[in-house]
Amino acid sequence: MTNIKTTENIGYWTFNATHPHTFTLDYTVGPDCKPGQQLQSGFWYKYGTFLQSKTYAPNLFKGGPLATIQGTPAEPTDPPAPAKADTTTKLVDAPNEAILNLPVTLKASVTSDKQAELKDQKVTFNNGGAELCTGTLDESGSASCEWTPTTATTVNLQASYAGNDAFKPSRSEIKRVNVVTPPPAQPTDVTVVPQNPNSLEWTTVKGKAEKGTIVEAVGPGGTRCVSPTSETGEFSCVLGYLPVGQKQKITVTAIRGDVKSTPAEIEVNTTAKPGLGGWTLPKLPGLSSPGLTSPGVATR
Repeated sequence: MTNIKTTENIGYWTFNATHPHTFTLDYTVGPDCKPGQQLQSGFWYKYGTFLQSKTYAPNLFKGGPLATIQGTPAEPTDPPAPAKADTTTKLVDAPNEAILNLPVTLKASVTSDKQAELKDQKVTFNNGGAELCTGTLDESGSASCEWTPTTATTVNLQASYAGNDAFKPSRSEIKRVNVVTPPPAQPTDVTVVPQNPNSLEWTTVKGKAEKGTIVEAVGPGGTRCVSPTSETGEFSCVLGYLPVGQKQKITVTAIRGDVKSTPAEIEVNTTAKPGLGGWTLPKLPGLSSPGLTSPGVATR
């Protein structure tokens, strides 16, 4: 877009082929004009005498001078930075469950068309905005690190690669990992006293288990007893009178809250009282332990 005007807006001049009249034009170049574009001027005029005149229509005259727009030379610029390579980050063998206060290894992979250049870069494992641990990528694009959960909760596990000047960042999908309380250790050193009782001898179960747990012993004939552990982890509970039988199993389990250990097993041989034909088990005194009911004893 241009705006052209003469510095001699209105006047009367006498001119002919041998005595031409020169008009001076000013060009105002707008922002839509680009360097190198040619601008052609045009104008209209009246001619004749004082007695009569004639208008020369502007659409019939386009013979004005050509003007070429000159742009300011562009400053030299740095070449554009090369495009960053895409990356893909994935969790590898992410666990469904982790044990409270026990370390677990987290793994992830980062792949790209420029795989070799990813070596030694970092991958961060996060739970929401909280960092769990950081691993370093090897030649194959794998990274791992060790994380020890300290709270029994649900973790939203995600692996993140931050990218750099050559690579775009990427993140894995989120994997929900449940952090659970570990079960107590299996009771140890479990013994029965007396070792081979007769049918009218009370049987006591003893052993060791984790401090702070409740120990439950279940024997043949529906017998059962419970006992808290001592400060040193020892327990002892009276199972009661056992029915006559060989290689009868007694299972002993440590309990913390709702979590139970793997049960320990011990076998016991119970014989009949010599000279006793039929017998009836006397009722045991009531036993109680925190969180568990007292045993019931079957009648024989």
